Amino acid sequence: MIRILRPVLKRSYILSFEQKIKISTYYLKFRKFKKKLINNFYKMSFGM
Repeated sequence: MIRILRPVLKRSYILSFEQKIKISTYYLKFRKFKKKLINNFYKMSFGM
């Protein structure tokens, strides 16, 4: 039973790890984009 489960667990762990990396990179990109938007908004509103 354990022999059958082990590779499945390993595979799911690797998948989840890859998904975490993807999510973190998307999150970082989103944060950079958000920062740019906020900076542009401030520049527009204060006319700098």
